[in-house]
Amino acid sequence: MFGFPKYTGGFTWVTPSLNRYARNSASWSGGDPLFLVPPYRIRDINAEHEGRLNVGQRAADTVANGMGSWRFILTQSGILAVWVAVNALGFVAHWDPYPFIFLNLVMSLQAAYAAPIIMMTQNRQGQKDRLAAEQNYQVNLRVETQITAIVQHFEYQDDLILQILRRLDRQGESATSKDHREARAVAGDIG
Repeated sequence: MFGFPKYTGGFTWVTPSLNRYARNSASWSGGDPLFLVPPYRIRDINAEHEGRLNVGQRAADTVANGMGSWRFILTQSGILAVWVAVNALGFVAHWDPYPFIFLNLVMSLQAAYAAPIIMMTQNRQGQKDRLAAEQNYQVNLRVETQITAIVQHFEYQDDLILQILRRLDRQGESATSKDHREARAVAGDIG
């Protein structure tokens, strides 16, 4: 019926419906269209990250989560207040008198172990963030590919519509001139 404009974009369609349109066009020269994007698998980054952790990493995360909570801060503050009150007021034997050297030692040991545990947890969070960034990149790439395919499909449809309109205009012009000739012929027969 109509000769469709040749599609020369070099882009194969992403969705089956777009493939059907491209394959059915009379001048499609791309052969059997291939899908540009493999079937997409939704990944749960949290579950994937949790599955990679060993026992030590899980323990470090648990400790770091506990140390970063209000419960820990309030508990530690309560223990420090009791420690200082008991040793300063003398209700019991002073095991750590006023400069609280033993308390400083305990706090230093806690800080010495807490810092590396927190850093290990932060490193794992960085790994998890990289996984999430990779996932976002793949999603964005897929969306961009699909949007490009849709835009090219719309451009292809625009070309087809313009071609159809031009043909209709030509047919309308030829019909109008034919009507004028017939009208003159009828007028000549009457006159």
